[in-house]
Formats: sequence, C-alpha cells, structure tokens
Amino acid sequence: MATLPAGGSSYGNISTAPGRQDEDELKNRTHTTANVSGGVTTTTTVPATFATLATTVAANGTVAACKTAIRTVRRTDRIPSSNNANKTGRVTRVDTVQGKILTVNTLVGGSNYVTGVYSAVALTGGTGTGATANITVNNAGGIIALDTLVGGTLYGNGTYTAVPLTGGTGTGAQATIVVASGIVTTVTLTASGTGYTDNNVLSASDANLGNLGTGSGFTISVNGTKGAVSAVSLVAGGSGYDVGEVLSAAAANIGGTGSGFSVTVATTSGPINA
Repeated sequence: MATLPAGGSSYGNISTAPGRQDEDELKNRTHTTANVSGGVTTTTTVPATFATLATTVAANGTVAACKTAIRTVRRTDRIPSSNNANKTGRVTRVDTVQGKILTVNTLVGGSNYVTGVYSAVALTGGTGTGATANITVNNAGGIIALDTLVGGTLYGNGTYTAVPLTGGTGTGAQATIVVASGIVTTVTLTASGTGYTDNNVLSASDANLGNLGTGSGFTISVNGTKGAVSAVSLVAGGSGYDVGEVLSAAAANIGGTGSGFSVTVATTSGPINA
C-alpha cells in the first residue's frame, strides 16, 4: 500500500522531496502582504501552516488513482488553515512496487512430488523476481523408493519381472526381483502404484517367485511416497511480474522429485493500467 503522509518525514527537509512547491509556501513563517491603493493600506496575513491530509492508494491502484492522490495533497497544501502546527514539507510522489504478485490461480499439480509441506519455496518463471510460496504436496501415495530388505528363504532362484508387491495401504506397485540361493537379494521398483504410506511393509507371493511352494519371509519397506501439488500460499509477491504469467518451482525444492507443477499469476500490484 502506498501512503502519502501528512508531513514530509519520508524525505526529511522539503528540499530533498520531489514535487517541490513554492519556497515561501513551505517555510515555517507567517506571510504578510500590504497593498496600498488610493491612500488606503490593506494588510493580509496568511498563517505559516496549511491544512494537512493523508491520502492512501490501494496496493493495486491505477496510475490515474495515484495521480489523483498527488493532486489532492498538493491542492490541500495551498489552502490556508487556522491550524497552528508547524509545516515542514510534503511528499508528493507515490512509490509502489511494480508487478508484485497479489494472487495466483489455475494450479496444475503435476506428479511424482514428495509428499509434504514446503516453506518459502522460490517460484520460477515469468518476468519478475523474488516471489516465494508455501507449497503443499498431497499424498497420492506413489512409492518413491524401497528399503530395509528382508530376503526370506526357499524361493526359486531367478529374475522375476513385473512382480506385484502385496501388503501396505496401496495398490499397483510392481518390482523386478532377483532370487539367489533361495533368498531375495535385489528388489527394483518398476511401478510406484498409489495409496501407499511411508514405512508400509510389502512382500510378494511365492507363486511369483519360483512357485516352489516353500518360499516365505521376504519383506521390503516403503521409503517415501509422492503426489501432486495441492495448495500454493504466497509468502512474498516479489516484483516485476505480469498477470497471466505461468510460474513453477524447482523439484529440488519440493522433495527432490516430480514435474509438471505450475500456477498462474492472477493479480499484481500497480500502477499498471490507467
């Protein structure tokens, strides 16, 4: 929000303020004028102070609104007042941050981001700089990685592809599984599935690991799940952005994986349009 204060404190002495007015009008002294006509002297005295006014322009105010505010303050400065307060100067300029993002819309959530809430994430793209936001990734529950392998015993030796993983809270996860000496030695995730949660313990059917009817004990744990961006809350609006620009964020700042997230600048601070 840009404010034209009642005094000149933003600039100190009026000699350093833009829009300087007539020097006599701005000094802390009484103005007396004597007019002699036809032997009659008429004396007019104008107090040293003038009316005061603070004018506020909305953060997204237009050029026209800012110009109107300036003219209002200038006119008021020239109106004599009975107010006895001292007058030292007046700021007659509106300083605004051009292109500060006020709101965003049209969220595209992307996919494969790590579930969580990320604070003050730098937004990328557009013509501006400095915008940050808190970003929430929902839990679609796709598995990011697996760890803590327990190999079990008596499975059929071999390499098995597209093996459905069982257990946990989700569905659809698959892996390539290697069995050596009856023990599961390697599990490579090939389909992440949905609906899983971190630390779910998974397994696979003996029928899909050699089908000897003797294998048991194999387990592996979920190490992280992923989803889509579900919410974006602005922290800092930055500057220099235009309405309609499409922004995103580096995957490295949203858990390290994922792609496809974007959000569109809906409104920015002015003055932009007259």
